[in-house]
Amino acid sequence: MHCGMEVVLPDGTLFRTGQGSLPETESWQVFQYGFGPILDGVFTQSNFGIVTKMGMWLMPEPPGYMPFLITYENEDDLAIITETVRPLKVNMVIPNGAFTVDLLWDAAVKVSKRQYYSGKGPVPDSARKKIMSDYKLGQWNFYAAL
Repeated sequence: MHCGMEVVLPDGTLFRTGQGSLPETESWQVFQYGFGPILDGVFTQSNFGIVTKMGMWLMPEPPGYMPFLITYENEDDLAIITETVRPLKVNMVIPNGAFTVDLLWDAAVKVSKRQYYSGKGPVPDSARKKIMSDYKLGQWNFYAAL
């Protein structure tokens, strides 16, 4: 996670975010919410200034890490997946990013559409089932780690 930025604005002004905006501070990379508005997001994905310095918080290596994938074969399972996972994510049983993706999102990095269907329009169910079988994927695929 980043914390505190030093940015050169288009007019040449040097701008610091967070605690860095205080004169002669030495703790500008320690606490992101210390002083003034949190403007870091304005500079992370824009051309409003050139970031010349940025503090980064590093996480210690966790005692264990186990990624996993759960596949769901039915198209209608999305609501059930979401409602089942919600309390696990909210209560930090799953502490990191977790996401559910469609079969074709997952398969797109492995195959091209024309390998399974050369017609126009959406991929038919028969082709989707063949992709599921060939790549051991579900209609929905849930990724997370503990």
